[in-house]
Amino acid sequence: MSPELGLRHQTDVEMKWGIHRDGETRTQPWANGDATTISVLIHDCLRVTFHTGGTPQVVSLENEGDYLIFGPDTVRSWEAIGHTVILSVRFGPSTCSRKPGLQVARAVAELDLAGAAAGRWGFVASASVGRLQSPRRRG
Repeated sequence: MSPELGLRHQTDVEMKWGIHRDGETRTQPWANGDATTISVLIHDCLRVTFHTGGTPQVVSLENEGDYLIFGPDTVRSWEAIGHTVILSVRFGPSTCSRKPGLQVARAVAELDLAGAAAGRWGFVASASVGRLQSPRRRG
């Protein structure tokens, strides 16, 4: 984006609105080497596979507001289940060091698959998994 766009021109933060058709995949595992990513499910379902160590770990974002947070160099692939819409925000390590409020801890723990299935969220390798709460509507 051009700097003439004012506040819409940013070099520290990237927002990406992903619209994926049913069955669309990124089968080749890859990693963004310089950014922490927060991905929030807006619609349908996204199955993400983290390729860490020798055993791939799979997490499905199935409900509005389900999210993943993962750091740089987290290798992953994904598959859209249904007409999937996801919002991703990426920011680099320099952003975190300059703005303490944006710090995201890189968690290293085992995935509790039973807990995730029961709605208790945990960690996948260096990714945090959770669900945003819907705002209350004012009448």
